[in-house]
Amino acid sequence: MNPVSKNLIYLKWIIYLLILIVGSAPFFYFWWPESEAFFRQHEILSKYGGVSQLATWQQILGFFVAFLPSATLCWALVLVLELLNRLKAGQWFDEPTEKLCYTFSKVMLWFAIIQFLHRTILVLVITITNAPGDRHLAINFSSDDLFALVPVIFALIFAHIISLAREQRDELKQIV
Repeated sequence: MNPVSKNLIYLKWIIYLLILIVGSAPFFYFWWPESEAFFRQHEILSKYGGVSQLATWQQILGFFVAFLPSATLCWALVLVLELLNRLKAGQWFDEPTEKLCYTFSKVMLWFAIIQFLHRTILVLVITITNAPGDRHLAINFSSDDLFALVPVIFALIFAHIISLAREQRDELKQIV
C-alpha cells in the first residue's frame, strides 16, 4: 500500500470520528445533563439555566434547533468522504467531482447560515416560557461564523479549478 492510500485511509477514519462526535454532541447536551462534567456544555444552555429547567416541548424543540447545524456539518463531512473516494479512484477531473465540490460548498454555506441563526432561535425557544419582561432575543455574530465561510471559498475555488482542468483536458483530446 502506497503512502498516499494509507494517508487517505487515516483521513477517512478521522472524518468518521468527526461525524460521530459532531452528530452526537446535541444528544449529550439535551438528553444526558450529567455530561457537562465530561463534555463542554452548550454555551447558550448554560447561560440560561441548563436543560433541567425547560419544559419537555422546549427540550425537544431545542434539541432539533441545536441538532440542525450538527446534521448539516455531518452532511458536509459525508460529501468530503465521497470526494475522497472519487479522488482515490483517480476521478479528479470528472464532472461529478466538480458537482460534488459545488454541492459541498453549498452545504457549507447553509451550515454557516444555520450556525448563525440557530443561536437566536435557541434563545427564543429557551426563554419563551419566561414572564413577558424576562424573554430574550439574542443576535450575535462571531468569528466562528466567518471561519465557517472559509471551506465554502476553498470548495468553490477547487470546483472552478476542476472545471478549467476538465475543459483543457477535453480540448487536448480533440486536438489529438
